[in-house]
Amino acid sequence: MFSKKCLFYYQFIFILIASVYITKFAIAEEYYIPEEIFVTATRINTPSKKIGSPISIIDSIEIDKMQFTDLSEALSQVPGLNRVSIGNMGHQTSIFIRGTNSNHSLILIDGIEMGDPSASSGAFDYGNVFLGMIDRLEVLRGSQASTYGSEAIGGVVNIITPVPSANYFTYKMSLGTNSSHRENLEISRVFQRIKFISSLSFNASDGDSITSSRFRGAGTFDEKDSFENVSGSLRLNLDLYDSTDLNFIFHYFDTKAELDPTAEDPDANSTSTQYFTKLEVSSFIFDGFVNNIFSVNLSKINREFFNYPDQLSNTFQSTLDDGERVKLNLRSDILFFEDHILSLGFEYEHEKQDNTQFADFSGFIIEGSSSETSVTKTVFLQDTFSFSEYFHIIGDLRYDKNKRFKGDFTYRFSPVFYINSINTRLRGAYGTGFRAPALFELFGSSTTAFGDSFRGNRDLSPEKSKSWELGFDSQLFDDNLFLGITYFDTKIDDLIVASGFPTVPIHSLNAKINGIETQATIIPNKKIKINLSHTFTSAENKESGTALLRRPKHKVDFNLEVFPLEKLEIINTIKYIGKTSDVGFNGGSVYRGGYIVSNIVTNYKVNDNLTIYGKIYNLTDNNYEVADGFKGQDRSLHLGFKKIW
Repeated sequence: MFSKKCLFYYQFIFILIASVYITKFAIAEEYYIPEEIFVTATRINTPSKKIGSPISIIDSIEIDKMQFTDLSEALSQVPGLNRVSIGNMGHQTSIFIRGTNSNHSLILIDGIEMGDPSASSGAFDYGNVFLGMIDRLEVLRGSQASTYGSEAIGGVVNIITPVPSANYFTYKMSLGTNSSHRENLEISRVFQRIKFISSLSFNASDGDSITSSRFRGAGTFDEKDSFENVSGSLRLNLDLYDSTDLNFIFHYFDTKAELDPTAEDPDANSTSTQYFTKLEVSSFIFDGFVNNIFSVNLSKINREFFNYPDQLSNTFQSTLDDGERVKLNLRSDILFFEDHILSLGFEYEHEKQDNTQFADFSGFIIEGSSSETSVTKTVFLQDTFSFSEYFHIIGDLRYDKNKRFKGDFTYRFSPVFYINSINTRLRGAYGTGFRAPALFELFGSSTTAFGDSFRGNRDLSPEKSKSWELGFDSQLFDDNLFLGITYFDTKIDDLIVASGFPTVPIHSLNAKINGIETQATIIPNKKIKINLSHTFTSAENKESGTALLRRPKHKVDFNLEVFPLEKLEIINTIKYIGKTSDVGFNGGSVYRGGYIVSNIVTNYKVNDNLTIYGKIYNLTDNNYEVADGFKGQDRSLHLGFKKIW
């Protein structure tokens, strides 16, 4: 087995080799790193030098290079972020950012909220989103509630699709272990006033059993848990006038997966169908000094779960969930000076949740249904300004009003100071946040012949947070060495926890979270690149001092990229996830050991329009569990190609 000691020994050897090259930085060819422009931090194009929080960008080049297939796989390499999957690709996946809960991160696609209003706790399932037509992923860590409202306590993930700018057609296809099959078609066309880009993706696998072998009884068979996903996207841009644009965006995700709610359940399956639509009009007035943007977003999510009786169990279960969100957004960006932009706006959000459930445990019946709506109105103000090219400040104010709660006022302040002599950016931030209770937590209901088994709590109020961070980023030796360190601290009060029987959501604990994110990139020359990151996280119940579940204290990611030939690239990735408390497979909580997994990626560029690639997952075939009782991916191989016309 590949031990933790081997991991750090391996890292040490390669860093030692890299250190030899560092002495040659002065004569190495310059590796140019352009200044990046981000959208997620402020909702407007903002240079990275002005942003007070660390933000990770995973662009389409990185996605192709690393051969990421689904969203959670790409996000798993981000510092401060932990992924937990109940199975492999296509199965339920949670993301924990900086030790906060899985329902404390906001997920967007082209600015459209993807969260499911019908989810029992408001948490998003990252396992249903596969990467097709992607320009980049932006991951902003730290509280962003004053910009985005409820749920953005831990951070924000924004999927950004490309703006059509050229005529091309792309086809990608790969085959792999367990009859895995992946295809992606993408087409872009540009006319005088109309531009569009669209894609269609298909991902499927016969899979392997997601249940750990230690939970299979004697003589129990090993049944495969397959998945299938179809995804489609369309982005249409129409130039109405010289200063006015109309944008239409549509995304579709359909996933079917076989599950094991109990050890080896051959007849349990789930389906998820998601639609996300946006219609946006933007117009510049007063010679471009004011940009007005009006958008209408519509999200519809349907989830179904069925578990039929089989030779192992007489259980029948069915759950039907429908979530819908309509959001209106009006924003004005006012350019006072070249380095002073004031943004103000109004949002109206209507959410709807429908839930129907039925279960028959050999005659013991549980059933229930609920249907509720919620309306939130918001006003917000953001000021982005610079005192000079070395000192930048972003300030946010936001007020969210829901008729079921008192209004929530949030704010954030993030200064950045740039030291030109050492090419270093000092940054910090302080902000407040909140998470409104999910509709199911408020109004959900299920009953048995003996009374309630679950009862929503209409007296719940929003969870509240305060957080701050301080850090720096340095780019040295002609940008061949990057070093970033961030300390973060978050306090969350009135966390909502399901408790007792009948189960009722209540405010039962407060959380204390802090940690350090460290990341480094070393580029000795154009043939070698090393990325190393480490996150230490302490997440505890403030009163009892017990660790919060599924928050490992240590997470390490190590990537080595080598170009042995001009057209050949080989990448070795190693991930270490430390020990953590977890939800037990059979209930309760357990203390689970950490794990190490290593992958190998290869890319061979035949020419500018054709690339052949391959990837080996879990190179050492390590037997590990990403969640208690649910095994990680076995060693598997994928081979494919990408062709551009």
